[in-house]
Amino acid sequence: MILTFISTIIAVKFGFIENLLFYRNGDGIRQTLGFNHPNTLGMFVYAITINLLNIMNKSSYRLLKYTFLLIFNFYFYYINDSRTASFISLGTVVIIIFLSFINLDNKIMNNKLIICGILSFFLVIVGLSTFFSFVDNYTELNKLFTNRLYSSYMFITEYGFNLLGDKIPDILNTPTGEVIIDSGYINLILRKGIVFTIIFFMVIFNRIWNNKFTNKEGILILSVFCTLMFESYGFSIFMFQILFFDYVGKRKEYRG
Repeated sequence: MILTFISTIIAVKFGFIENLLFYRNGDGIRQTLGFNHPNTLGMFVYAITINLLNIMNKSSYRLLKYTFLLIFNFYFYYINDSRTASFISLGTVVIIIFLSFINLDNKIMNNKLIICGILSFFLVIVGLSTFFSFVDNYTELNKLFTNRLYSSYMFITEYGFNLLGDKIPDILNTPTGEVIIDSGYINLILRKGIVFTIIFFMVIFNRIWNNKFTNKEGILILSVFCTLMFESYGFSIFMFQILFFDYVGKRKEYRG
């Protein structure tokens, strides 16, 4: 991932890939550095961060490593202005640092907390999107979710929830302009269907229930599932790679 990241940026510097510029109203310019969107760059930075956190062991240089990760995230946040990915990434680093310095990062986390957290992320975004309403409280929530509630609501209204999913276009025209599905969970349930979504979560919950996870591992897993509320391409191999250590292949039981 790091080699791909560096190679892409070098390709931009030599003119092989274009650095696309996006303009946020009143908030300056957002750069892609060779990726297809500033949010994609933000998610790639996030994915590198959580994978580094996952393999990072305690050592005499841990403060230096954590400082590097914070600077790394702040620097690329300045470039891409990807708020969601950057805030979650920085928040995850800060939480891991806190747990590390109070020596709780390697303590076992209650599996129920991980399952309840994941289920809450899913139910919150699906519930708020399904029952969207043009009232003051919802308007403020929609701003917090950067219009994701409204855009998801329009897709749900247009296509509804189906058992086996549906073919849905990437862009939908609405009275207020074009919108896209910008939530991983909404994208999953609309395109793959209720049946697949239930099976998907049953498999993940079963893996969580039958394994032990440290607080650090639990926070990283919850962090990944939190981002799925906000990013439709969150199930990509790069962002979801942290899960390969725990859900794909044989995972060794933690012995503490």
